[in-house]
Amino acid sequence: MNCCTADRLDRHAPDRGARPVGRVRTSVAARVPPAASYIFKHALVQEAAHETLLRTERRRLHARIADLLEQRAEVAERQPELLAQHYAEAGINNKAVDYWTRAGKRSAARSAMAEAEAQFEKGLAQLALLSDTRERRNKELLLQADLGATRFAVRGWAAPGTGRSYARAAELWEQLGHPWEFLNAPWGQWMYHTNRGELDLAQRIAEDLLRRSQQRANHRNLILAHFCLGTTFLPKGEFTAARFNLGEVNRLYVPDDTWR
Repeated sequence: MNCCTADRLDRHAPDRGARPVGRVRTSVAARVPPAASYIFKHALVQEAAHETLLRTERRRLHARIADLLEQRAEVAERQPELLAQHYAEAGINNKAVDYWTRAGKRSAARSAMAEAEAQFEKGLAQLALLSDTRERRNKELLLQADLGATRFAVRGWAAPGTGRSYARAAELWEQLGHPWEFLNAPWGQWMYHTNRGELDLAQRIAEDLLRRSQQRANHRNLILAHFCLGTTFLPKGEFTAARFNLGEVNRLYVPDDTWR
């Protein structure tokens, strides 16, 4: 197991975990008991020991480790991927999803985009194990939008993986009644098709966004919708329509703190 703060888990666990197989020492103590941490001497030995445990016992231990780590605020903040892994192994999938999401956001904030992509994907894999509820769809929408933005940074706007993430995010956005806090879902889908030169598709997405923004009289979203339409019409050579929509952006836009 990745974390062996054995004195906290079980005062007697270090002795059991450190027993040699035959006459070979399988682990070493990093400190003196009772504050000792035990580390396997080789990853293959660790894996073999892990696999000898019954599934229920393995899950219990992972849940115990995750629970103890969660009580240490600095670990939860700096190593959310560690908690995510333990919760996943414990079968506590909702918490695993939350910590994989945190890990992905933390990696993205540090510009570790390939790492963030892998962590968001793991979050989605755990999410697939949960029952289909509105809360689950909300979490998937958040993860897909974050994954789309990460894939854009790693692979580019026109990459198929970027498109798949935003297509699924836009589908969930529709199912959830178009929540405006997730406007990056249709916007990302529009960006994907625009950058691939699929301008008719991009135009339809922008027109749909404009229609919904007008229905709700949402000022900020109207600006975004007109911007999307205007910049779609330009490469199509429809300059009058482009000028009108970009003119609406100028007319509606009022600088204030809400845009920062």
